[in-house]
Amino acid sequence: MNILLNSFIAVFFFFTAGCSDKKKEVKLEQVNSKKSEYLIEVFVKDLEVPWSIIFTSDSRVLVNERPGRLRIIENGRLLPEPLKTFDEVSNNSEEGLMGLALDPNYDANKLIYMSYAYKNDGDLQVKVVRYKDNGNSISFEKLIIDNLPAAQYHAGCRLKFGPDKKLYITTGDAGDRKFAQDLNKMNGKILRVNNDGTIPVDNPFPNSPVWTYGHRNPQGIDW
Repeated sequence: MNILLNSFIAVFFFFTAGCSDKKKEVKLEQVNSKKSEYLIEVFVKDLEVPWSIIFTSDSRVLVNERPGRLRIIENGRLLPEPLKTFDEVSNNSEEGLMGLALDPNYDANKLIYMSYAYKNDGDLQVKVVRYKDNGNSISFEKLIIDNLPAAQYHAGCRLKFGPDKKLYITTGDAGDRKFAQDLNKMNGKILRVNNDGTIPVDNPFPNSPVWTYGHRNPQGIDW
């Protein structure tokens, strides 16, 4: 299970924007005092707060911009028109269009998953939605989970499929750290659901999407 959690938590995002167009060789001093050379170059520019990135093919990339735009990078070029603009996204501070993930069977079903913050009766909440990627458009498929707590700060939310093909969803504490260890609240949790939003039968808490909470997982292992 540690392997599963580590693979989820260690989500790496490398995206260079606004740098010089000139390639630079950077020599970094490593712990073992050996020097290695790294070549840093601009991949694409003019994105506004890129939050998540997925590769749908060797030549096509999708990027979430936090203000609410899903952008396409094709053959190394940022297309001028967003694949979709989410008008209801709230983006006053840290919240916005956030997590982005490919279905494990994307090549066959073309499903993608996104999370974003929005206002619901004056309160900020986060929802996770699933769409079908049609290439030049996306069509709505399903609401995966809704009513996750959000705030202008600590809103969450990352998405990642694990080796078990379950969707893992991180939630922020939404400014209420005391709820992180309350199983009746979704603040400060890692959630685990099936790709259609239903709750897996082997989740640690019956009829709950909660997978881990607080500073320990259900087996008592720190992470």
